Amino acid sequence: MKLSRFETLTTRVTLLGLCLLWLFAGPQTAAAAVQEVTLFPHSALIVETAKYAVQGSANAHQAVFTLPAQADPETLVTKTTPGASWRIEDQSWRQINRQDEEGIRVLKAKIAKLKEERGFLQASQQGIDTQIQFWQNQAKAKTKTLAEAVNLAAAIGKNSRRVFQEKVQLEPQMEKIDREIALAQEELKRAAGSQETAWEVTLLLGGRGPAELSLNYSYVLNGCGWLPLYRIEARPQEQRIFLAWDAEVWQSSGTDWIETRVNIATLQPPRSLTPPEFRPWIIQPRPTYRPMVQRKAARADALQLLEEATNEAVGVTAAPVPETKSTFTLWSLGKRTIPAGPKRKFSIREEFWPAAFTYLLRPSVSNQAFVRAEVTLAEPRDIPSGSGQFVIDGAVLGKREFAFSGREGEIYFGVDPLVSARAELLQRQSGEKGFIADRQTQIWDWRLEVQNDRTIPVRIRLEEPNPQVRDERIRFKTVLDPDTTEKNPETLIWSFELPAGAKKSLQTTYQLDAPKDMNLDTGWR
Repeated sequence: MKLSRFETLTTRVTLLGLCLLWLFAGPQTAAAAVQEVTLFPHSALIVETAKYAVQGSANAHQAVFTLPAQADPETLVTKTTPGASWRIEDQSWRQINRQDEEGIRVLKAKIAKLKEERGFLQASQQGIDTQIQFWQNQAKAKTKTLAEAVNLAAAIGKNSRRVFQEKVQLEPQMEKIDREIALAQEELKRAAGSQETAWEVTLLLGGRGPAELSLNYSYVLNGCGWLPLYRIEARPQEQRIFLAWDAEVWQSSGTDWIETRVNIATLQPPRSLTPPEFRPWIIQPRPTYRPMVQRKAARADALQLLEEATNEAVGVTAAPVPETKSTFTLWSLGKRTIPAGPKRKFSIREEFWPAAFTYLLRPSVSNQAFVRAEVTLAEPRDIPSGSGQFVIDGAVLGKREFAFSGREGEIYFGVDPLVSARAELLQRQSGEKGFIADRQTQIWDWRLEVQNDRTIPVRIRLEEPNPQVRDERIRFKTVLDPDTTEKNPETLIWSFELPAGAKKSLQTTYQLDAPKDMNLDTGWR
C-alpha cells in the first residue's frame, strides 16, 4: 500500500522521536546477574556480571549501573571481562531514588490497601464513640412525666447496647489489620531494607570498543547474613554424637538470587588494615603537689588481619566442603535460590563424632549427675557460635549456645535423673591438743555415695574440692578411701565404672591443726 506524503512525514517524525527518546532517556542497562554470594554473619560479598551500554562522545565514554542501597560503594571492585578492548580508568558513585522491583511494589500496594482499610475502620469506630457519647448525655435529659422517663430509659438502653456491640465487633478487626500491617512492613524491610535510595555508579572508560561493555564486579552488601543452627544428639550407648549443622540465611537486596553459587563464611571479614598503636608504658612517682587529673582510659582496637582480596577469580564446587581462608572458614553450598525477604534454611553438614561419655558428679554442691561427652576428632573443626538444640537418646533437653573449635572438647548434655550422688557428714569435731593446749584441731569425715539406677553400666567421674592451705603454720592431712585416680591443686577426682543398679561408697577424712591463737577461716565446708 502506497503512503501519502503526509503519512510518510508522520512516520519519519515518529521514528525520529523514538530515537531521540532512546538517546536521552538515560543509560541502557541489562539486569545484573548475581553469580556468587559469600554470606558472612551480618553482610555478604556479592559477585555480579552484566552488560551495560557505553555512553558518551568520541572523546569521553562511560557506563552507568546501580547498586542496592545496602551496598557499600567503597568496597566496589570492577573489572572488564578478559579480552575486552575497553579499560576502566575511574569510577564514582552517587545516591539516587530507588526503582522498586515488582515484588516490592506489590508489598507497598498491599500496605497502602491495609492502611486504607484501617482508616475506614477507625472512622467507623470514631462514629460509634460519638453515638455512645450522645446516648450517655441523654441520661441527663429532664422529663416531664414518668412515662417519658420510662421511654427515654428504654431508648437509651436499647441504643447503647447496639452501639457497644458494634464497637466490640470492630476491635478484633482493628487488631487483625494492625497485625497484617506490621507483618507486611517487616516483610518489606527484609526484602528491600529501610532505605528508599540506591547507588548509581559511573565508570569512566578508555580505549575503543563495542557499544556494549561486559563487566565483572564485586561489593559488600549489608542487610543480609546468616545464623548457624545446630542439633547435637548424644548417643551414649553408641559412644558417639550426631551433629546436624544448618544455616538460616536472609537478604534484603530487593532482588531474588536465582540459582546463585552460595558460600557460608564463619566469621565477619575484618576491615582494619593496620594494627593499632599503643601508648608508652611510663612508671614514675605520682605527683603530690596537686590532685591527679583523671584521664580517659585508652581503648585500642583489637588487632585484625588484612582483608581477603575481592578481585580474585571465583570458582567453587557445589558440594558443602570447607575451605580454610586466612581469617575464616568457607563452606560452599553449591547453587541455591534465595528470595529477597523470607528466611531460608540450608543444610551445611551432618556427621557423627566419636565421644567418650562420663557422668560428672560433685556431691559437695549437688546430688545431680551431668552427662559429659569428651570429643576427640581426627581433623580440627571451626564451628561458630549459634543456637543449638541438645538431644540425648531422642529426648529434647532444650536450647543453648553451641560452638566448637579444634580437635578436642567437652560437651554437656544436662542431668541424668537415674544417676545420683550424695555427701553425708559423718563427723565434724574441733578441739585442742598439746601439753599446754597450744594448738587447735579440726576434723571432717565425709561419706560419698554414688547410685546408678540405669539398666546399663556408666562411667563415673566424681569431683570434690581439694583443700588449699594458705599458711605454713597450718598442718593438714587428707585420708581418702579409696585413693583418687587423679588430682590437681584444686580438685580431687575419682573415675570408675559403676554397674547397672549398683551403688558405690567413698570416704574422705580431713584433719587440721593450727596455732591456738590463729583466727581460722575454714571456708564454705
